[in-house]
Amino acid sequence: MKSLASTVLTAGLLSVGSAAFAATVSLTPTADAGITTQDVSLGFVGNQLIGDVSVVATRGSEQRGVFEFDLSGISPGATITGATLTLEQVQPNGFSPLYPYPLEIVAYAADGVVTVDDFGRSATSVASTSIPDAGDVGTVRAFDLDASFFTSLIGGFVGLRLSTEFQGNRQMSFASLEIVNNPRFTLNPPKLELTYSDAPPVSQVPLPASGLLVLSALALLGLRRKRLV
Repeated sequence: MKSLASTVLTAGLLSVGSAAFAATVSLTPTADAGITTQDVSLGFVGNQLIGDVSVVATRGSEQRGVFEFDLSGISPGATITGATLTLEQVQPNGFSPLYPYPLEIVAYAADGVVTVDDFGRSATSVASTSIPDAGDVGTVRAFDLDASFFTSLIGGFVGLRLSTEFQGNRQMSFASLEIVNNPRFTLNPPKLELTYSDAPPVSQVPLPASGLLVLSALALLGLRRKRLV
């Protein structure tokens, strides 16, 4: 009898304890900057605290936008199932009426600090997208990313690098982490939103669910006893 009850309880707890749950976390960067080819040649990032991150490619020069995020708040063993990078424009893009504006976003294993090495650090493409129009101050641009790369970096940092292959006098400027300290703007800093699934430990089984399992086991035990009488 005792074996029957124990078996039912154990099976029920394991089935509930292993059920995955979904959660979403919203992250701001630990660091961000626009890194230029000139920065690389000089060996330091020259415009890390100016309040915006620009992405531009002109003949003989380029600037790439870099953002790094801390993933240590996501529990080990989780699986990241969705990723969206949200940026706000600092100004309309008035340099050229030609659209869409091509944008490549890559991800890499980061350290939470932006350096010139991040300009060309080995990375994996997570989005090939474009910006359809000039927009205005505060225009929100949300980019859906391939989430499969992020899971392997849980517990560390992920870096996102934006670049364009368009060769011309055209750029996109986005609010940076430092924008909140600039009284000229009322813009929001960059945001990386991640959706992930996780399996809670058995100890996290809700009380009502565990209570029902106990009652079920006792009912089965009572039925078995009646048959034996």
